[in-house]
Amino acid sequence: MRKHMLKIQIALLAVILVLTGCGERAGSELKPRADDKTERWVMSDTMPSEFDFSVKFGYGEVNKNEVNTYTDTVTKDLIVKGTATANLALSADEMANIYAKMKAIEIMNIDIEPYKPGASTCEQTPYGEDTWKITIDGATRELTWTDRHCTVSNDAEKLKQLRVDIMKIVAAREEYKALPAAEGGYD
Repeated sequence: MRKHMLKIQIALLAVILVLTGCGERAGSELKPRADDKTERWVMSDTMPSEFDFSVKFGYGEVNKNEVNTYTDTVTKDLIVKGTATANLALSADEMANIYAKMKAIEIMNIDIEPYKPGASTCEQTPYGEDTWKITIDGATRELTWTDRHCTVSNDAEKLKQLRVDIMKIVAAREEYKALPAAEGGYD
């Protein structure tokens, strides 16, 4: 009987801990989705102090390009000449601009469906692939998409456009312009 009561007390304690651990975050919060009762991240209107991201991208398994605000670096794929990395810290205005774009596409709620074998008979080479890591107010999301199987979801298109927008900002910076030119290409 004593063991049974102890199990009940432990179960109740676990439920209480789970329920009390679900609270609001400074300016951002999780809210239930109307359609399926799962939680949805609502980003604050202003960029929080804890905001960083990295995006690695390239062709196939060769994701040599990277913009990384965790380390304040940018890496450029030089194709046959390897890679080149430069220190590049985005300004507060640039980060706020990127944060606003991420908020507009609801990046913390994007859900990329994994490829299901047999879903497509199309496969292309080379193919593009992006890997994202985003941290906002203590929450971190990791997302990957590929066009290997010829089509991408609407969410993947949003991530691709966001990466293009970020690269426009990065490519305009002197640190990036100083990197060597790429040589060669991907077949």
